[in-house]
Amino acid sequence: MIRIAAAALAATVALAPLAASAAAGDGDTRQDRLQKRAEMMSKRFDKLDKNKDGAVDKTEMEAASKRAFDRADTNKDGVIDEAEAKAIRDRLAERRGDRPAKANHKDRLARADADKDGKITRDEFAASAAPWLMRADSDKDGKVTKAELDDYVSTLQKRAEKADARRAAQ
Repeated sequence: MIRIAAAALAATVALAPLAASAAAGDGDTRQDRLQKRAEMMSKRFDKLDKNKDGAVDKTEMEAASKRAFDRADTNKDGVIDEAEAKAIRDRLAERRGDRPAKANHKDRLARADADKDGKITRDEFAASAAPWLMRADSDKDGKVTKAELDDYVSTLQKRAEKADARRAAQ
């Protein structure tokens, strides 16, 4: 997937987590979905780490975002319009096995459109790309190591367990 993320990255860099979440079956437990998301994040990390130094840095993220934007901007007008965004959503649905698109696909693309003009510019796309990866940068040095990613995933799993325990106690 992940040749997807800001619009298909939000398509190869940002929609990656979204596509993984969507790939989880409706009957899956939260833990199952988190495990699938963790696996997707690890695979995406490996693909983004082009120089194989064990870290994904800003340069690698920007390059991936540029590639994803270029793929998504099929008419090459410098923006992703609603038709191109719909094509991204359709491709994601097809990769999931033609299950209906989740509502947050459109929401994620709408959030990427910072100025709300109905189009996603390259800058908007890049800004929305892979926020999950940057949140994993615990030391805020502008790069994410595999260990930081693993810690981030562990934190997500612990939060989910606490939330599940709170719900069960109610």
